[in-house]
Amino acid sequence: MTKTTIAVAFLALASVTTIITVMMTPSSTNDLWVMIAQGKWSLATHTLPDTLLFPFTGAAANPFYAHEWLPGVGAAVLYQALGYEALIVAKAAASLLIFAVVAVLAWTILRQKAATLFVAAVTTVALSSRISLRAETIALLLMALNLALIH
Repeated sequence: MTKTTIAVAFLALASVTTIITVMMTPSSTNDLWVMIAQGKWSLATHTLPDTLLFPFTGAAANPFYAHEWLPGVGAAVLYQALGYEALIVAKAAASLLIFAVVAVLAWTILRQKAATLFVAAVTTVALSSRISLRAETIALLLMALNLALIH
């Protein structure tokens, strides 16, 4: 094994360990619980809400487009089947998947292992404040996959 190979392996291990450590944290947003409640409601009624289910204002009388319904149903199913801890693991797994997709995309452009890992790690860290248990995480993942596919 060369020094470069050891350094790249260490960088990869450090990146993955950091992502798991940072992302294996409880959710601090109430969006998760609203999303799960809407998901449970959709599962129970087999429909999507057409008004806001949990308004904090008078917005309940206005039409509502449940654009986050699919992640809500997924989170509700995961929560009901495996509990809150599974949601935390899912958040870390989504972060690792984003890291992997960005690494593949960076590799197709850079063709340098260390630079690829650096770009993937920096991108994942930059997105970490936005990767929480909410629909936006699914959108970030799909965006990364889309970029990889069109490249």
